[in-house]
This record gives sequence, structure tokens and C-alpha cells, in this order.
Amino acid sequence: MAPEPAAGPPLVLTERTEPTRRAPGPEPIYRKVWFWGAVGVVVATVALILIWNLSSNESGPPGTTFGNMHAF
Repeated sequence: MAPEPAAGPPLVLTERTEPTRRAPGPEPIYRKVWFWGAVGVVVATVALILIWNLSSNESGPPGTTFGNMHAF
């Protein structure tokens, strides 16, 4: 009979470790208070400009001489 192969090193059972967690990254910009404040200011400004332009009833050239100048 052939000799049995030599056994390898004994298996060592270790405890299961929890996977390492990443350090939290920087907070997204859309979660910042100042970001939503800036968005609100932009939206309010656009709304005021649109309301101002739509409420004006001027249909002719402006009341200055720049509106009546001809290029040629």
C-alpha cells in the first residue's frame, strides 16, 4: 500500500467579523439649508420678472429715442 499524503496545517476557525464601514462622505449639496434658500430666491425673482413683464400693457416702441433710431 502507498503511504498516505501528509496532512496540511490544521484549519483555524476564526470569528466572523463585520464588514468595515466606510466613513461618511460629505453631505450632498441638496441637503443644505442655504442651497434651498438660494433656489427660493431665484424662483421668486423669476416669478416677479414674469409678472412684471406680463402685466405691462405697452405694445409699441419704448418712450425713448433709442426705440425709433434706424440703422441705415
